[in-house]
Amino acid sequence: MSSEAALPTAARTAPVSGLKLYPVRYDVEPQRRHGRLSVLFRPLLALPYAIVAGAIAYLVYPLTVLAWFAIVFAGRYPRGLWGFCANLMIWRARLYTYAGLLRDEYPPFGYGPYPAIIQIDYADRRSRVRTIFRSLLMLPQLFATYFIYIAWYACLLLAWVATLITGSYPEGIRRFMVGATRWLLRLEAYILLLVDEYPPFTLGLDEPPLSTEPPAGPGGSLPRTGIIARGDGYEAEHALQSAGAAVEGLEAESRAPALHVERSEEPFEGVPGPRADEPAAVSGPPDQAGFHTFPARSLDDVRRPPTPPPE
Repeated sequence: MSSEAALPTAARTAPVSGLKLYPVRYDVEPQRRHGRLSVLFRPLLALPYAIVAGAIAYLVYPLTVLAWFAIVFAGRYPRGLWGFCANLMIWRARLYTYAGLLRDEYPPFGYGPYPAIIQIDYADRRSRVRTIFRSLLMLPQLFATYFIYIAWYACLLLAWVATLITGSYPEGIRRFMVGATRWLLRLEAYILLLVDEYPPFTLGLDEPPLSTEPPAGPGGSLPRTGIIARGDGYEAEHALQSAGAAVEGLEAESRAPALHVERSEEPFEGVPGPRADEPAAVSGPPDQAGFHTFPARSLDDVRRPPTPPPE
């Protein structure tokens, strides 16, 4: 499967309640109870997944060098190359989630469903200046995340002990672990040139949950995990999907035995009234949308010009 095939398309980022969202977002569905046995052996259980994720990273890092030259000379990150490198963030997000004891489900060795989600916005145009000086710009973030890593491992140890004793993850520690993981993933995406925006020095605890994102289209909701490629071509694709859904709805309604006609005090222009040789149509009770149901007529009635008013 190509890298772009695994990248569902969604709407562009929109501020939620006046909050401007960073183009890299991460969230985890809370888990009420944890299995003590799984938590006890989590370091050993996470090792195979960590090895595979590390192997993928060794493939992505050389490609980032190629992406650097592409952005500097062309001002664009090739979409296919971006999608392949962005897939690494799926593995990184799931590894942080599972190794951080946030979820007990073992992450799949692929792109199957998982109760953690990471979203990254794809930009059509990239900044050459910020790309050239990326190695210098990320130094303050590396200094800050050094302490974030220390706090992450300290909270992990506390959560490991608390979960073994009580079977539940302390909520305060869970919120910090999700926020710290969000910070670390944003820095990794910035280093990999996936985004140009500088990562904020914050845990992002005030950001809305990702489950509030709009559906990808008429076919279903957003996946609970994966890279959400937001960028060029969405509006046209979404419009075609919406038009297709509308056509399907009209076809289904055309096969129904009745037409739904909205009530109006004034007659609609161009719509014929009942013929003299047929009884007046009796409507049923209005439905939830305020429509009444009338017997369907033939197309000849619809095409018949309206009867002129008597002189």
